[in-house]
Amino acid sequence: MLYKKKIIEMNIFILTSVFILIFNTYFYKDELVALNLSSILVTFIFFFTELKEIRTKKIGILRYLFYFILLIRYLLIPFIKIILGDINENIIYKENKESLMLAIVLYYSEMFTVFITIKILELKKWNYKDIEFIKSRKCVKMFIYFSSIWFVIIIIKHKEIILDNIEFILFQKKLGDGTLDYISKKNNYSTIIFDYFRILFISVITEKCFFKYKKTFKIKYKILNYLILVLNIFFINGYSRQSILVYLIINLAIVRWIYDDKKMFKILLIVSMLLILLVTFIKMSNVNENFFEYAKSFTNNLTKNLEVYFGGMKNILKANEVGILLEGYNKLFIFKNDLFSYFPLLTRISDYNKTTIVYFNYTIYKHFIYQDQIVPMILQGYIYFGIYLSSLLSILYTIIILYLDKLVLKSENILEFILIIYLGFPLSIFMMTNNTIVFGALGIRSGIIIILIAIILLKKTKELK
Repeated sequence: MLYKKKIIEMNIFILTSVFILIFNTYFYKDELVALNLSSILVTFIFFFTELKEIRTKKIGILRYLFYFILLIRYLLIPFIKIILGDINENIIYKENKESLMLAIVLYYSEMFTVFITIKILELKKWNYKDIEFIKSRKCVKMFIYFSSIWFVIIIIKHKEIILDNIEFILFQKKLGDGTLDYISKKNNYSTIIFDYFRILFISVITEKCFFKYKKTFKIKYKILNYLILVLNIFFINGYSRQSILVYLIINLAIVRWIYDDKKMFKILLIVSMLLILLVTFIKMSNVNENFFEYAKSFTNNLTKNLEVYFGGMKNILKANEVGILLEGYNKLFIFKNDLFSYFPLLTRISDYNKTTIVYFNYTIYKHFIYQDQIVPMILQGYIYFGIYLSSLLSILYTIIILYLDKLVLKSENILEFILIIYLGFPLSIFMMTNNTIVFGALGIRSGIIIILIAIILLKKTKELK
């Protein structure tokens, strides 16, 4: 009965979405107005039908984060564009009709395929239960403790890592120059080991604090846990202040989920968001510009900034131009270059000068000096697979996100819980990044994948039960 109900709900959603698209396209002659209204209405309907899943706690941290990004990209940005629409921007969009129509098709295809993929995956029945953590086995603890000791030794030996990250996050210092040599240096064997030990160290602290708190109910253990996870951002291997500080939010979400502490989480979440805005001002303002003048400018260009960070239409509009520039190259060759550009130890097998990253930035700056703008995932999909299969990567990552989120809800111990979240986090924000960044992040977390496989095998042999 429930399965049939979900089938009907999915069909109604598809038919309603198609009707909205056709109606808005016919009724509004302005393509961008039709696009924004359709995006708002379809997203609203999608999340309205998802309320039951959310209320019955059938989604975990990874899916919450993914949904948050979907809301910003497909509802908030179009809404702001309608309210604060820029006439000049619309004129720029319409200068090249072919590029505009391609961008609209790519935008719609990604939105619909991701929403429908989620609906199809929800047809599968899962057994849900409230998470009740048990202590890790002694053999697992010994391994984690040993790894944590190594993490502390590495920190003492290479304390300049922390100092560089502190200056990078809080001040105007640059963390490298963004070149392939810098990426190769940053994504090396030591990076994988360091990240591996860092996450295991967090697992040790969190498990200790949680069971101490559960036994004594002393608030100091919870505060210590929050503090450790907040300070953890200074150990993150990141390329931008925003990407590093987004980790702060996921760390806070981990503690909130474990302790079921909504009040503290809301306070710290607001502080985190303010901190992200602050470092954004620091990054984007220059020494000759007054801070308050820049703040005003940032507010006035809110749509532009959101589109840059969430792969909006401004970035997707470059698909046709990038496609023309890469027309003479083998698509498999471009895919290989993109895939391994940020992957630890394998950056050298990639021809970085022949990537979507380089050519996408060329369409913006008209030179090859800067490569700091993020290529949208859907644009990369279009370059690799063409217009009809452009959403293939987005569908694949959506499937993986929902699968990992189910594993989070079925976690039996804190180690497993944290490892799955850290593994799934880069995937959950794929609409803010792209295939190159996601695959690079998964490469850095290759140690986590090995541990998770070991945990699954141990669970099957009942050693963790």
